Amino acid sequence: MHRNHAKLVPMVAAFVSLASISPIHGATHYLYSTNFPSAYAFDGYMRTNVAAYDTVILGAGVFETRGAWNGACSPNDGFLLKEGLTIIGTGSGGGGTEIRLVDAPLSSCSTSTTGFNYVLASAPGHCGDPDVDNVTLQHFTVNCNAVQVMSNIGTSYLTVGGIRLLGDGTYINNVEVINAASERTAAGCATDEVWGILVGCRTKSAHVEVSSSTFSDFYNPTTYGHTTAIHVSGTATYHPTAFILGNSVYLNGKEGEFAFGVAAHGETYIYWNQVWGADRAVNHDTGTAGGTLSVGFNQFHLSDSQPAAGVFLSANSFGEIEGNEINLYVASSAGLHWHGNLASDWNVVGNTIRSFIGGTNQPYGVLVQNVSGVPSNLNFESNRISEGLTNIVNVSGSYTFDDNKKIDSTGTITGTAIGFPN
Repeated sequence: MHRNHAKLVPMVAAFVSLASISPIHGATHYLYSTNFPSAYAFDGYMRTNVAAYDTVILGAGVFETRGAWNGACSPNDGFLLKEGLTIIGTGSGGGGTEIRLVDAPLSSCSTSTTGFNYVLASAPGHCGDPDVDNVTLQHFTVNCNAVQVMSNIGTSYLTVGGIRLLGDGTYINNVEVINAASERTAAGCATDEVWGILVGCRTKSAHVEVSSSTFSDFYNPTTYGHTTAIHVSGTATYHPTAFILGNSVYLNGKEGEFAFGVAAHGETYIYWNQVWGADRAVNHDTGTAGGTLSVGFNQFHLSDSQPAAGVFLSANSFGEIEGNEINLYVASSAGLHWHGNLASDWNVVGNTIRSFIGGTNQPYGVLVQNVSGVPSNLNFESNRISEGLTNIVNVSGSYTFDDNKKIDSTGTITGTAIGFPN
């Protein structure tokens, strides 16, 4: 099974060029931080003065918000993203535009559906979850401000994410998400997961894109925090087509810190991203059959403090893993790890999996473990894997291996063909 890779890059480029085009244009609002000295002023304006399909141009400086939270489907404080809304800042990072969370009403452990806070959201969840279409967010920083908010409201437990945006035509570009937290675990509480950016759909299929964005400074002083920097979500009925392109993710190397998550049956393309300190760089855990995943030309530097995986697949899907550089720093890590259901038609081509561990206790290059079903058409071709790495493909069915080679510490091919297992 050889897919036509030449078709993929033009398709991605075409989607990028069209992503921010909205069919309707409303009013344009030019807002300056000096005119909005408090969260109540900014939130009030966004709730009452900004309509669907309006464009909001934010000047440099800090705009404070009370954000959005579960259980506040029509908030009197904070605001929700409206259909067709465009928000454009002057740039992310220092000196640009920052939207900063300053309050969060949901803090301690909760067994109900309330408990998650977001800086920006189309619907905060458990409010019927309507898809909100054609929203564009560009060129600003989303500061979850978790540590300061916990201090403000007098708690040690807080779950706060950056953006929750479900709907067709979502376009998020050059947005920096910082200072998120998942610290609601206490006695009797379950660990929560927080998302830096959550995109996808609930009520119809959708096209979404997150590109050239950054996730960093995740607050995780304990082992409780669980985060996915960019997560794609769908349902068994409605499927997103998602493009995750050219993003940078910086994590702490702890368990449960993922760069990219896929829980959807549609098509997901994860290309040209860079990741540091991930427990899993790509986590695909839909769990039921269906879905195409393409992971290409990324650079993954995994956790240097615990076993990690470059691409972890436990869903019954198919697709390509091509041209990636995956760097391993801890024994028992794996460059590629299939675990659980494994469907047919996987192309694993041109990847470099390198170990930076001395001695004989080396990670896995490719690990297929506890797989159910009999897959077919698994193609491993032209991959380069460090000497000493173990490769275990523990499946029946048809698969091919062609031109896979070992490399030394300098990346030079040693000329020794890789066997599976080796």
